[in-house]
Amino acid sequence: MFVDHASSTPVEVFEGLTRRYLGHGERILGVEFVIAPGVAIPSHSHPHEQAGYIVRGGGRLRISENWYHVSAGDSYAIEADVEHEFIAEHETVVVDMFSPPREDYLP
Repeated sequence: MFVDHASSTPVEVFEGLTRRYLGHGERILGVEFVIAPGVAIPSHSHPHEQAGYIVRGGGRLRISENWYHVSAGDSYAIEADVEHEFIAEHETVVVDMFSPPREDYLP
């Protein structure tokens, strides 16, 4: 599968947060998030494992009870059903992979 970044339309999740589909297979889905400075992704969990890479920017990431200051080049993995949240301190670009694929993120 090949996905041309320019033809993958961003979806506004809410003000200051966009999501762009990067591709998927039977067991994995790739998504790019662009998060405006000061935007908080509220605490949530889902039945998907999630691994991510901070491409640009950074902020504060909570996984379970632990808070981390993250910046470009950092990565993380979150087990299924674990509470997590993020607060952007700068414009931040994150690439996340979900397994199994999140059906609500498919084009």
